This record gives sequence, structure tokens and C-alpha cells, in this order.
Amino acid sequence: MEKENLEKLFVAIKKDDLKSFSLIMLSNSDLNISFGRFPILSLLYLYGSYAILAKYEKFLLPIHNYSIVYEPYDAYLDLKKKAKKSIRLFAGSEEIIYPILMLAILDEREELNKSYKKLYKNAEINAILSKIYKINLNLDINQTDVGVTLPRKKMSLSQKFMVFASIFVLVLFSLFSVISIIIMKNVNGLGTKNSPILVSSEKELVQAISKGKYYKLTKDIEISESVALKDFKGSIDGDGHTITVTNRTTSLFKKTSGTIKNLIVNVALENASISQNFAILAENNAGKFENVTISGEISILSYVDDEAYFAGLAVTNDGTITGANVTLDVTIVNKRNTDAFFAGLVGVNNGKIENSKTTTCKFSADTIDISGIATTNNGEIVGVTNGAEVEQTSEKEWHPHSSGVVVNNYGTISNSSNLGKISSCSTLAAALTEDTTYYVFAAGIATQNYGKIEECTNSGQISGESKISKIYLGGIVGMNSATDTYSPEVVKCKVTASLSAKSTSGDESVGGIVASNSAYVYGTYIINLAKVTGCGFSGKIETSAQNVFAGGIAGENYLSEIKNSYSSAHLTNSYEGSRDNVCLAYLIGGARIASNLSQIDTNYYVKTSDISAVITGYGDYLSRFNTTQISSLDELPEGVRL
Repeated sequence: MEKENLEKLFVAIKKDDLKSFSLIMLSNSDLNISFGRFPILSLLYLYGSYAILAKYEKFLLPIHNYSIVYEPYDAYLDLKKKAKKSIRLFAGSEEIIYPILMLAILDEREELNKSYKKLYKNAEINAILSKIYKINLNLDINQTDVGVTLPRKKMSLSQKFMVFASIFVLVLFSLFSVISIIIMKNVNGLGTKNSPILVSSEKELVQAISKGKYYKLTKDIEISESVALKDFKGSIDGDGHTITVTNRTTSLFKKTSGTIKNLIVNVALENASISQNFAILAENNAGKFENVTISGEISILSYVDDEAYFAGLAVTNDGTITGANVTLDVTIVNKRNTDAFFAGLVGVNNGKIENSKTTTCKFSADTIDISGIATTNNGEIVGVTNGAEVEQTSEKEWHPHSSGVVVNNYGTISNSSNLGKISSCSTLAAALTEDTTYYVFAAGIATQNYGKIEECTNSGQISGESKISKIYLGGIVGMNSATDTYSPEVVKCKVTASLSAKSTSGDESVGGIVASNSAYVYGTYIINLAKVTGCGFSGKIETSAQNVFAGGIAGENYLSEIKNSYSSAHLTNSYEGSRDNVCLAYLIGGARIASNLSQIDTNYYVKTSDISAVITGYGDYLSRFNTTQISSLDELPEGVRL
């Protein structure tokens, strides 16, 4: 790994920047790096990088043979601050500070016991482990094959104080629980499930949320800009009533861990200048949203100086969202050169979104990646529908992403549909440097897929336009890309739509199902495959560039699988000059396969027009694959046609 990337990697570890860490690892996959005496896992423990640990610890634990690179002096200084007297064991030494030793230095007893079996150790390491506890805490430890025996850590003075304070608050709460009901003069109900607090005004809502548990709206309420409801753990039944939100620049709730149901939220934001992550309802949902409708119009100017997420329901979802309906007309502009995203429902989904939709409306963005349902899916999305028209335009040095369901999928998306028109446009006229490449992405379900997309459909038109950027258009997915840890799949998905790419001087990759389907290769070994299985495309694919890979199933396929799929594609190229490499094909525009793998097998196509006149370069390789020409989709074998 180049020194510049090593320096970025060390900074990402210190800052617990999961996104930067993952990007570097995706391009290098050098998890066995040791910064001098400090393996990556040891540094993650040292700096408490919990976000990165949550994703990568299981891959780092088995490693004990390291590739040594330079040692940042800051790492030793930070170790010195935490190692106490045991620093003498490592001062001037060139011996690796293994992760098991770092846990002992930090006295992370629970983590040490939890991971003891998986951590690398030998007699010498075990001896150093014992010395660390003896020197720092004068403790004798007993090491066995399954763990270490250590006394429970004594509580600090501050911890004792917190325990006492918690008990004191609990007693007070018990004493005054009955009195609190009397104090709430303007609120009816006991705050129980069978006797919810009845709310009919903004004041009553604020009072109820701060004192009760179960609430029910009895009339429509308008919430002013100054009201901050903070964390919410109870249950609100909107009973079909509307909360109107105007001129807010912060989310209605900071965090919700209870239930909000049967509620309509009407929003009116005009040129709202927002400088932090923002969603109409909550920054974080760890509870349940059931049958919540968000409607209205918003226009946002983003002044966020770091990565920014904007959404209709929640910035992050760690809970469940069921039956949500978003009918927002959105205009959003990025005023900073930062990564920014808008999604109809959720920014980052770590939980579950099901049976939800965006209906007839329009999401329009300037230099902000945009999607109908969620920006990033790490969890589960089931039975959602995007009916919104989604469009993004950028004149900056930017890679526009526009999609019907999500931008990035790491989890699962199933039984979901896109009905809306999806378009991405870059008007950037010149690259920053000659060797800088820019991209435009647009897709029906996800622009980038690393997880599983199953039984999804797209009937919305997909279009991309650029002056110099390379265009990736996919009826379902833009880039279906395997990594060292992900094997993406697109299974039983169907597209009945047109795809149109218009480029002045850039290249184009267009696929009825996926624009690009690529394996992860390390050296000469295929580590993980990307897969397209049992999918079907019917529609038009229009291209216009001098360099094009376009196919009814995939624009490009690199050492990956495409099986049991079919295409009835009308493909055209309108470029008027001399074509350098225009590959239009009924199935795959350009393909590279491994000689020992049957990666492309049992596919079908309808020859809808004579496209041989504009095929150059790789072409379809129909003669090399188990591919069958049929005269119509009615001839597809039973079980193949969707």
C-alpha cells in the first residue's frame, strides 16, 4: 500500500472513520498491515474505534502474521499515555504489540475474556500478558485454554456516584408518579396503554412527552420552530390527525425508541438553511414507525461541512418502519463540497423498512445523491415502492447517484419496485486533472450493490447524461460489485422500461439489469463473484457515445455469473462519428470469463433488430455461452419468464 494511503488509513483509525477505512480497504484489502509494532486491530483497540471494530473485528482476529510498514510516532505516544508502568515492556522494543496485549494494557477485561479463544497467543505472549497485569495492577491472572480469570473491576468514584444518583432518581420517580398526573392539568388520561394521555395542542404535546408514556392526538396540531422534543420513549397514536411543521431546521425528535403510529406530518420548508443531518421526524429511530405519512413541500440549502444525510422520516433507522408513505416535493442544493445525500424515508437503514412507499411526487437535487427510500441499506428492506420522480444535476466535480430505492445496498432488498423516472446529469465540462475520471450513476433499485436484491421490479425510465463523465445505467443496479467481504446477488428481478444514456465525450455502460457485474480478484484468484440469476429485461436501450458497452442483461461482466436470465432488448447507438468500441448485445455488452468456470450459462434472448452493424470490440460472445435465441418471450421455458 502506498504511503499516502497508509497515512489516510492511520487517520481513519484514529477518527473511527468507517467510511474512509472501508474505501481504503476495498481498494487494497491489506488487513494484515502492522504499523511498525502496531497491527491494525491493536490500533483500533487503542483508539476505541468501535464503528470500525463492529464491521471488521471478526476478520482481524485470526491474523497474526503481519506486513510491517512505517510506525507513526503518535501511536507510541498515545500508547505511552495509557500503558502506565507496563510501557517499560515495550520501550525501545521492536516486538509486535499483539491485540491480546493491547487489551491487557487497556484493562479491557470483558473484551479480553470474550475474544480470548480467537486472539493469537503463545507462551511468550502469555508471559507478557501476565507481566502487564502484575506491573500495572499487581494482579496475578490465571490463563486457561478458554480464557483468563480476573477479579471484577472496582467502580470508580464517578461510577459509584452515578449508581447512587440513579437509585435516588428512581425513588423520587416512584414517590412523585401519582403527583405528576395531578400536575398535568391540561392533559387527560393516565398515560397507560388503556388510558392514553389525550393531546389537543402543542403545549399539551410537549408536557405529555416530558411526563407520560402513552399519548393520543384528538385534533390537528401545529409545531413551531422553537419546540425541541428531544428523546422519545413512549407511544403516540396520531389517530389520523396531522402535525404541521413549518420553518424547522432541526428534526422534530432527537431519538425515538418508542412507537409513533397513525400520524400525518405536513411539512412546509422554504429555502431552509440546514447545517446538520436532518429528517422531518427523527435523527435516529430505534423504535417503531407505523402508518406514518409525510407530505408537503420542502426546499433545503445544505451548509453541512461534513458528510450530510437528509430524509423524510429519520436520518438513521435502527428500528422498524412499517406502512410509511412519503408524498414530498423536494428541492435540495448542496452549498458545500461535501458528500451529501437525500432519501425519501431514511438516510442510513440498519433496521427494517417494510410495506412502505413514496407516491406521486418529485425529488430534485443539485450535487446531492438522491434515492426514493434510503441512502444506504445495511439492514432489510421488504415490499417498498418508489413512485417519486428522482433527478439529480451537478455542474461540480461530483459523481451523481440517483436511484429508485437506495444508493448503496449492503443488506437485503426484496419484493420491492420502482415506478418513478430516475435521472442523473453531470454538466461538468472539464476534469480537475487529465487522469481524473468522473462517473454518473442511475438505477431502478440501487446504484451500488454489495448485498442481495431479490424479486424486485422496475418500470420507471432510467436516464443519464454527461459531458465528460462515464455513465453507468442499470435497470436494477448500476454497479454489482464483489469485494473481499461481499458477494452481491441480483435474483429474479424484472425490468420493463427504457434506458437512455447521452454523453458528449464520456463512455457509457448500460445494462437492462446491471450496468456492471464484477468479481473481486486478488492476484490471480477470484475471491468473490457478483451474480445475476433468473432475471428478465424487456425494453429499449439507447446509447450515444463513441465507446459503449450495452446489453439486455449487463453492460459489462467481469469474471462473474449471469445465469437463467432473458432479454428482449431494442438497442441503438446514435453516435455519428467513427465508433472506437461500440458493443451492443442482446445479453452482455462486454464480458471476460475464467476458462475453468461456467459463469454465463442457460440464458435466452429475443432478436428484436439487427444490431450487428454497430458491434465492434468484445461483442456478445454468444457462440461461447450456453445461450438460446427465441422468437418471442412466449417460448421461454416454464419457470424462467417472470
